[in-house]
Amino acid sequence: MFRKVMMLLCVPFVSMVAVAEPSAPGAVPDVRITVKAVSAGADRSNKSVTSSRRLEIHLENREHRELTGLKIEWKIVGEDIRNDRKSVESKGTKEIKLDADGKLDVESGTAKFTEKEGEVKVTGKGKNKRRTVGPDTGKRYAGYVVELFQNGKRIAGASTNGIEKQIK
Repeated sequence: MFRKVMMLLCVPFVSMVAVAEPSAPGAVPDVRITVKAVSAGADRSNKSVTSSRRLEIHLENREHRELTGLKIEWKIVGEDIRNDRKSVESKGTKEIKLDADGKLDVESGTAKFTEKEGEVKVTGKGKNKRRTVGPDTGKRYAGYVVELFQNGKRIAGASTNGIEKQIK
């Protein structure tokens, strides 16, 4: 009798235990990407400035299972000062794995951007002396694109607003 009573009391508790099952084959894993663009220094010489940028990428696995077969790709984008055209100045990839509910920090390589002030031209003499300033030239930092792939399929991404469309 005691066994029957215990069994009746234990059955509801056993059925309430949740078992973490692997997600469906077509489901996209839940990974959060946070990116911080960090200045890696600047050199000023005469009328030009060379600055460097790198990315600090923080990945957070929100799945209760380990994720393998991951590849992270990053692009640091520059912008031409004169015509606002975007171009990839630095890019890289890294093979990684994320532990269950784990976090990982990845650092990109650096990209250098050089801006040069326009040259001043002096024409005429005396009262007719004129100074004209030429346009600035070079490139400046515009943004980034970071993408996470699992077995060749894109599962997460982060970028500066709208920059992906401007560089493709």
